[in-house]
Amino acid sequence: MTASGEGRIGFLCATDQPVFGEVAERLREQDFSVRFFDPHSAVSPTQIDELNLLVNKQVFPVTLPALRYAHRTETPL
Repeated sequence: MTASGEGRIGFLCATDQPVFGEVAERLREQDFSVRFFDPHSAVSPTQIDELNLLVNKQVFPVTLPALRYAHRTETPL
């Protein structure tokens, strides 16, 4: 993953989470594509396949399948 617009990072947390919000802004300034996913909703395999990295703040039961899929497909967590 490079900072040339090729890096796609997903965050499993609320968009108003202060720490990850700041991190996301800094990543965007470096030309990374950042997407937030609702931590209380399922994330599909297709959505994970589009990412180079998946970050989560807190694990909820609904996100476990997405985290398992990311792990199986070697998407860095």
